[in-house]
Amino acid sequence: MPRKSTDPNKSVYQIVREKHNLTREKVEVMMQDSKMDMSSEKLERIEKYKIDISPEDVLKLSKCYKEPRLCNYYCSKECPIGKSMGIPSLEEKDLTGLTVQTLNAVNHLYEDRERLLEIADDNMITEDEYEDFNRIKSNLDKIQHTIQNLQLWLDEMYETGKMNKKM
Repeated sequence: MPRKSTDPNKSVYQIVREKHNLTREKVEVMMQDSKMDMSSEKLERIEKYKIDISPEDVLKLSKCYKEPRLCNYYCSKECPIGKSMGIPSLEEKDLTGLTVQTLNAVNHLYEDRERLLEIADDNMITEDEYEDFNRIKSNLDKIQHTIQNLQLWLDEMYETGKMNKKM
């Protein structure tokens, strides 16, 4: 998905639409064909920041453009709940990069497994365990982030037809 536009009048939703060489009118027809509803006028108001986009409309555009990354963008950058919970922006990576990132994080966790068992043994985190626990938690966070990136990569492969979901 494109990065934030240098043109402050263009939203990410407009940038993605233009990336696919679609007019607002064509998007409206595509939405109708898919039994979804969004007028070209509403899309223009969303793209020009005249109205806030709803989560439902993000889902519609994500499906229409075959861009699952739009949902992550919305949740991490625009949704008040997502922003307050610190939903991360996921990076565009290829399968090789995701695999290396995952295995690296898993290897670090494997190295820390004994220490995690020691910390968990008494069901408490004592002052002398706190630093090690935070390091281990950081590795777990990296694994979680990588898994989310991998899931998004898979969703993109399915949406674009590069992979068959039934396989």
